[in-house]
Amino acid sequence: LEPAHLKDHLIALNGFPIKKNYIEPIDIHNVKQELAIPDGKKVILVMMGARSAHTMIAFAKQLLKVKHACHIIFACGKNKEVADKLKQLKFQPHISTTILGYVDDITKIYRISDLYIGKAGTVSFCENLYCNTPMILDATSSI
Repeated sequence: LEPAHLKDHLIALNGFPIKKNYIEPIDIHNVKQELAIPDGKKVILVMMGARSAHTMIAFAKQLLKVKHACHIIFACGKNKEVADKLKQLKFQPHISTTILGYVDDITKIYRISDLYIGKAGTVSFCENLYCNTPMILDATSSI
């Protein structure tokens, strides 16, 4: 931070506690096989939280237009209504999907993802940061 010429009183050192499973090695290939993700496809994780169901559907409708082969994981939590709506969407053949309910250990999903699209919450932001997952954050769901 010295090159930025910031005064010491403007700097605060903070941390975010994480579980060991965010840094322990995992077999990405096996996790992808467990989720039936086709080989060679980039993985996009969409996760909006309990209060942002309408936002997840809106993002899903935009993802219908993706022109590159990919696999999209929609993590719906306990929101069965959103999961049912997502199942009705007709994705192009080069886009495969997995629709998940509540997941006990989301860490593996973060770690196999090539892109996270989700709410701009502190916890999910930090978790994806630790997993080195690029993010597109939505801050409109609470507006």
